[in-house]
Amino acid sequence: MAGATLERIRKLESQLTVRGMKKMPLTLKAEKLKVLANLYHTSQDFANAHETNKTIIKEIRPSLIRKEKDTEVRKNLLVILRDAYTYCAREDFECFLVAMEWNRPPEKRFYGPRKERLSPVVHEMQRLADGELDVLAVSMPPRVGKTTLSLLYLLWRGGRNPNKSILSAGYSSALVNSFYDGCLEFIQSPEYRFLDIFPSSPLIATSAKNLTLDLGDRRRYRTLTFRSIDGSVTGATEASDLLYLDDLVSGIEEARNINRLDSLWEKVSSDMLQRKKDNVPMLIIGTRWSIHDPLGRIEAKYEGDERAKFMVLSAVDEFGNSNFDYEYGVGYSTKHYKNLKTMTDTVTWECVYQQNPIERDGLLFTELERFLELPKDPPDDIFAFVDVAFGGDDFLSMPIAYQWGDDIYIVDCVFLKGGYSMTEPIVAGYIKRHGIKRVVFEANNGGDFYSRDVSRMLKEDGIHCNILALRAPGKSGKLSRIIQHAPAVKEWYFRDQSLYSSEEYYGVFMSQLLSFVQTGKSKHDDAPDSCAGLANMMRKYTVQTVKFSDRRSVGL
Repeated sequence: MAGATLERIRKLESQLTVRGMKKMPLTLKAEKLKVLANLYHTSQDFANAHETNKTIIKEIRPSLIRKEKDTEVRKNLLVILRDAYTYCAREDFECFLVAMEWNRPPEKRFYGPRKERLSPVVHEMQRLADGELDVLAVSMPPRVGKTTLSLLYLLWRGGRNPNKSILSAGYSSALVNSFYDGCLEFIQSPEYRFLDIFPSSPLIATSAKNLTLDLGDRRRYRTLTFRSIDGSVTGATEASDLLYLDDLVSGIEEARNINRLDSLWEKVSSDMLQRKKDNVPMLIIGTRWSIHDPLGRIEAKYEGDERAKFMVLSAVDEFGNSNFDYEYGVGYSTKHYKNLKTMTDTVTWECVYQQNPIERDGLLFTELERFLELPKDPPDDIFAFVDVAFGGDDFLSMPIAYQWGDDIYIVDCVFLKGGYSMTEPIVAGYIKRHGIKRVVFEANNGGDFYSRDVSRMLKEDGIHCNILALRAPGKSGKLSRIIQHAPAVKEWYFRDQSLYSSEEYYGVFMSQLLSFVQTGKSKHDDAPDSCAGLANMMRKYTVQTVKFSDRRSVGL
C-alpha cells in the first residue's frame, strides 16, 4: 500500500469514528465513506472495503435521504447508496436482492414488499453460502415467493462462482422450464442489474433444449442446469456448488399414494443426490404434502444435525392471521386465507397451507357428529377437563361438555398458549360463565397447584365447583389413551363449522383435533388428549342421568 494512500486512509478513519459521524452532515459523511471504501478496494483490502460499504448502507438510509430537500443532493446520495449495495451484493445475498431491483419501482420489486417475512429465510440462505450449514430446507405455502427467492439465490451463487455448477430439479418439465426462463430474464432484462453486480460473470452460453445457462468459461458442466425429476442427469451435469430441489411432489394425487412417493424418493436418492459432490450444500424448497415426501425423508435423515436447518412458514399464525400479507397487495390477506380454509378439507389445509404434513390414512377423528342447536331442556350435567400448560409451545386445553341423558355436547372450550398467571383467570371465568359443576385438572407438571389457584378464585367469588386434580399417563401412554377413548369421543356432538371461526378458541381446538394422526407424528396433541381426559372422567366420575325421549332444541 502506497504511503500517500495509507495516510489518506488513516486520516479518514480518524474522522469517521462513531462520534465523528454523529456530528457530520449526511452529505459529507456519505462522500467520506465512499472515498474510504474506494481506497480500501484499490489497496486490495477487500474486507474493510466491504465493511465500509455496509456502513454506508447503515448510515445513509433511504429514510434519511428523503429528508434532504435539495433534489440534486438527494440524487447523489442515492447513487452512493446504490453503489454500496452493488459492492456488498457480491458477498451479501440480501444486498444482492436490493441491488438487483434498484431500478424497478418499489411496488414492482420482489424483495422489498416481502422483506419482513422472507428476511429470516434470506439469513439462513446466507449461512448456507458461508459454509455454516450443509442443508437448508424451507417449506412454505404456494405462491408466496419461495421459488423466485430461490432462483435469485441460484443466480447470486452462479455469479460468485461461475466456473462451478448448480443442479436444480423440480417435479415437471414445465416447472423447470420456468426456472430456466426466470433466471434468463433476471440476467438479460434491463430492469435488473445482474451484470452491474457481477461484470466478470457474463452470460457465455444458453441452451433452451438442454436447460442450461453458462456464466463462466466453457467447460463440460454449465453454471446452471435445470432438470425435471424424471429427466436424465447422467453425464449432463454435477452439483459442485449447490444442489437445489424445488417442489418435487406434483400434487395431492401423488401425495396420497405411498407407492408413488417411494418411487419419487428412489429418483431423488439415486439420481439427484448422487450428482452432488462431497461437501456441496443442498437447498430444498417446497410445499409439504406428506410425511413421506422427499423433504420429510431428508428431514428424518438429518434429524438432530446442527448443520441442517428446517424452516416452516405457515399460511396463518395461531390466531388465524396471515403471515404473507405483503405490501402493495402482492401477498394474501387474512380474509383470503380464512375463505380458503372454509373451502379446503382439513388435511389439505394443514399440509399445503400450514406446512403440517398429515397422513389421511392415519387420521383418528375424520368424521365427527355436529350440532346446530342445543336441546331446550336444562342439561343434566355440565363438566370440563383441563389439560394444563405453562407456556412454551403447548396449549392449555379445556373442552366443556353439556350432558343430556347419554348425549354429550362439546359446547365450548378454552384453548390457548400462555403462562398460568394469564390462563388461570380465563379458566375460572369460563367455569363461572357456563355454571360448570365439576372439573378435573390434569395434575402432572404442576396441574395440582393450578387447580388450587382456580379453586381459590372461584371461592372468592362465591362460586361452588367440584374440582379434582388427577394424574394422567406419561408421554408414552398418551397416544394409547387417545386411541382408547377415541370411540367415545366420536359419539359426542361438536359445533357445526358455521358456529365458530378458525381463529377463536373452538376453531383452533377443532383444527388440532381433526388433524391428529395415530401414525407418524402430530405437531400438537393437546386437543385430542384433553378429549381423552374428558372421556376418562366420564367413565370414572359419571353422574346418573335420565335420557329424554322428547328432545326439543334451542339455539346456542
